Amino acid sequence: MSKIIIKEANIKDTTKINDYRLRNTTTIEQLTLDSNPGYAAILVYGRYILFTDLNWKGKFIAAIYEFSTDKNDMDDPIRLKETAKEVFDDSGHAAEWCFNKIK
Repeated sequence: MSKIIIKEANIKDTTKINDYRLRNTTTIEQLTLDSNPGYAAILVYGRYILFTDLNWKGKFIAAIYEFSTDKNDMDDPIRLKETAKEVFDDSGHAAEWCFNKIK
């Protein structure tokens, strides 16, 4: 039987927004593992990664990550660029906030 080890985020390396904790530096794969299945949206848009997810209070958060390298591969490091100060009623409005910020 194999043993699964889940690496917890170091609190010092995270940003807390609207009752949700985001890693400051991560990968798209780890972002997927950290998010809520069925609620999160991860959109790669050029060198940006637009992220929305449901917080524990039932509202959606929005964040923008950026690739740390020029390759933009899925396993390359990404860094947190900006987060929404407000929460949203749905993921569509959270994604709209992201798109408006990177225009």
